[in-house]
Amino acid sequence: MKKAILIGDYEIARLHPLAGIDDALREVFKDVFEIYTANEKVYPNLNYNSLTQYDLIIFMSEKWSITASKELVASLVTYVVNGGCLLAIHHGLIVNNTYELNLLFASRYKGHAPYCELDYLPTESDCSLAEGIAPITAYDEPYMFDMDVFKKTNVIMEMVYGNYKYPAIWFHYWGKGKVACMAPGHSAESIRVFAAPLRNIGIWMSGDK
Repeated sequence: MKKAILIGDYEIARLHPLAGIDDALREVFKDVFEIYTANEKVYPNLNYNSLTQYDLIIFMSEKWSITASKELVASLVTYVVNGGCLLAIHHGLIVNNTYELNLLFASRYKGHAPYCELDYLPTESDCSLAEGIAPITAYDEPYMFDMDVFKKTNVIMEMVYGNYKYPAIWFHYWGKGKVACMAPGHSAESIRVFAAPLRNIGIWMSGDK
């Protein structure tokens, strides 16, 4: 089975600890990826060579603004450009202090409204990642982004908030690698609710779709 590393915070996380989310992700990706975790004591010391031991990076660091280093940023970018796969979920997309990762994600976090019930709708994309995705109603934080106008990405789900739709799940190639982003994912329950699109992403990133 292929290996994934989940990067995030446990003890220092204030709003998004990985406890519980890690188990939910293991349920979603069972039989696709064996998931290992790298907490706030471990991931700041990761480098390109250690990252290449994994077939997928799941990025969910809450305290990135204080744990990031130039060396780790360079390692993540190099990993993807050289053919690695990176999945950023929810708070992992808040990297406004690191423009290199904003470029990888093809987005820049603007902010979010209060936690509420939201409708998520599949787009009319005909790509394989959109197969079998149905509308989802879930409680989550409505994250909003400025999307990169220079990087073409594929939005497969949108969030409805007020009278507007916002990108919720999108993916693209970057160099030789693959990047996917999912705006919902505040809790373990949210991860489970979005199991279908997440599993499609995992299969695509495993090279089997």
